[in-house]
Amino acid sequence: MAKKPQITKEMIDAELAGLDYKRAAGIVTVENGLTAWGVFCAVFAANLATGVVAGIVTWLVFVLGSW
Repeated sequence: MAKKPQITKEMIDAELAGLDYKRAAGIVTVENGLTAWGVFCAVFAANLATGVVAGIVTWLVFVLGSW
């Protein structure tokens, strides 16, 4: 069997230092690693897609309703 990797104090300190650096630089991350800009772009794209679908449905109702 393979030996499990050990988490050392140095590894934890390096991770915490990286988080402090990101926080000081204003980089905010969420649980899965997305930045705040990534979340913003994802929500914007979803809203845009919803608007496009609603526009197409409205147009179809208008065109087929006047047929």
